[in-house]
Amino acid sequence: MSPAAAPAAAAAPPPNARPDLMAPAPTAAAIATTAAVIATTAAVHDDGLPTAAREQPHNHHPHRLHDGENWRNEQLDRNGGLDPDLVASPPVDLSLHRFKSNASKDTVVLTQEEAEARVREESKVVKKIDRRLIPLVSLLYLCSYIDKVNFGNAKVVNIDSTGRGQMERDLGMSSSQTLWAVSIFHIADIIFEIPSNIALKRYSARHWITRIMISWGIVAVCTAFVRNYAEMMVCRFLLGVAEAGYFPGVLTYLATWYRPHELAFRIGMFYSVAAFGSAVSSILAYFFAQFQSPAAISSWRAIFFYEGVPSLVLSCLAFLLLPDSPATAKFFTPLERDIGIKRLVRDGVESLDAPMDRTQIWSTLIDIKVWGACLVYVGVMVPTFGFSFFLPTIISLLGYTGLDANLLASIPRLAACVSIILLSFSSDKHRDRSVHMIVIATIGAASFLILAFYPSSSPHSQVVLFAMTIFANVGTHSVVPIAASWLINNTRGQTAVAVATAMMVACGSIGGIVGPQVYQPSQIPSGYRLGHLVNAFLLLMSIVVMILLRWAYASANRNVSAAGREDTVFVSAPISADGIETVRELPAPRRGPHRLYEL
Repeated sequence: MSPAAAPAAAAAPPPNARPDLMAPAPTAAAIATTAAVIATTAAVHDDGLPTAAREQPHNHHPHRLHDGENWRNEQLDRNGGLDPDLVASPPVDLSLHRFKSNASKDTVVLTQEEAEARVREESKVVKKIDRRLIPLVSLLYLCSYIDKVNFGNAKVVNIDSTGRGQMERDLGMSSSQTLWAVSIFHIADIIFEIPSNIALKRYSARHWITRIMISWGIVAVCTAFVRNYAEMMVCRFLLGVAEAGYFPGVLTYLATWYRPHELAFRIGMFYSVAAFGSAVSSILAYFFAQFQSPAAISSWRAIFFYEGVPSLVLSCLAFLLLPDSPATAKFFTPLERDIGIKRLVRDGVESLDAPMDRTQIWSTLIDIKVWGACLVYVGVMVPTFGFSFFLPTIISLLGYTGLDANLLASIPRLAACVSIILLSFSSDKHRDRSVHMIVIATIGAASFLILAFYPSSSPHSQVVLFAMTIFANVGTHSVVPIAASWLINNTRGQTAVAVATAMMVACGSIGGIVGPQVYQPSQIPSGYRLGHLVNAFLLLMSIVVMILLRWAYASANRNVSAAGREDTVFVSAPISADGIETVRELPAPRRGPHRLYEL
């Protein structure tokens, strides 16, 4: 063979080559760079530095980098053989990747062009997901939450000197019966949350969420026509059955679209409509309380009817616009879909339609850390539900009338709405969950203690106590999205996530049962002091459990490090502007006992 023909022969593809994996013929410089990369990374690997690139035997697929790791190899196969830890989307020439021989054990250096390209492409995809998902699921949750909490607003319509509203007088309900009408909704929630979230995996998200909306819309409208206490109890129970599964279902759904470090902010935006919905419900109740229809419908009935109709209308919107998964989303271009899937694969995020793993159901049900998260959630949700339900009444005890109390109750709720978004964003930005939760819950506990003990006869007591209602509302609501993100981040497997989130929300529904019982009518002369003290105690209990969970997670992390690195997968975090890609350890789903937890 002549020397001139040698390059051509070297460039000819082998007979069994796959055209979709072939790259342009490398230059001499590229070959030298690739050889240097392999030599450098192999040496670093021997020193314990985690790396995804190493020499492979010739009988291995060139991109099948994780020998003996079936889960990881399946991911590589689904990505056309491209290792998502090394190759950006769209794929770049592997020869461009370089590793600093003196780099620390947690960094891999990419070229500036690679870093900027991946950041731009992923940022566009994430923003598109934000625009298409968050407003829609938030709008649906707004309707759900208004239908859930408007009972408290209807209760104070035309309230008399004995503390009974027009609804209680029309239906012949005592104060204790009113409290049970609130609680029975959450009893249904506890029973049906987990079955509903498991059904979400069996049926598509679009169909199941639409079913939930239609069911609760019908029941919400029917509540306007009840004639006695028994019918009200039936409607409230059926409303809980219909609505069960929406909140944990959306948490599970969002966890299949976003990477772990992106989740708290999105859940915060979604959950913030709970506080916003309370404010909207208070404002609407203020106007409906003065509403006089030609049919002489009672004002409290107008609240239930007109706030229930939008749920039925928006169920059609959910069916038409809600996508099931990134793989089937019609608003993606083919390139965006590829990027959207690969970015999730890098963190081991499973699709919602992944096969159900029954072993994950039972292992989650007996996981003490999941139950610890549930205990935290109970300690937060009892004050959240109880204080939110009685907020108009508590404000009225400061010297405001019933209608003004409904309107002023919107201020603490709007403040909670803003704080939820800001604090969730901070949690994602700083990659922290527990410290944020501890600080927020401490603010809430201190606010309840001031509400309990600050003398009402002091100068400016009305202003001080009203300010404490704002901080108490912020200190309860703002913990919720961060707590949900913490649980999801530390739960492996999509079936386990579905069960764990349903468990947490079901346990939180205990707050809906106990919360309204915390504020008894007999406490009115003392300004609900006992109720405030109970809420402060529960928040302090949650803080203790948060500290214990953080300690348990940190201990598990240390055990993983001591046991070696073989039970972890190293995946990429977002790339900084200077081209540094931080590599962090995450356990692969179903990888064994060693796990690395988010703190």
